[in-house]
Amino acid sequence: MTIEEQVLEKPRDLPPDKQKEVLGFVDFLKEKNGGPKKPRRSLLGLWADLNIHTYHRGRHRRGSPRNVGRLPA
Repeated sequence: MTIEEQVLEKPRDLPPDKQKEVLGFVDFLKEKNGGPKKPRRSLLGLWADLNIHTYHRGRHRRGSPRNVGRLPA
């Protein structure tokens, strides 16, 4: 018996609600494996609109702890 035949045969023994779960899982697998993956965005890019500042390789940016409490000139 081929894999395709097994996939078609085994769900027949299940109740209808479990058959729906199998169908949903198949759809999930198709989405997971189909199509190109979207590139991930960097945290800095995601935080850009939130006015969050971070350290970057030893350099301090505006809003870093060294500048807290100091008023801009």
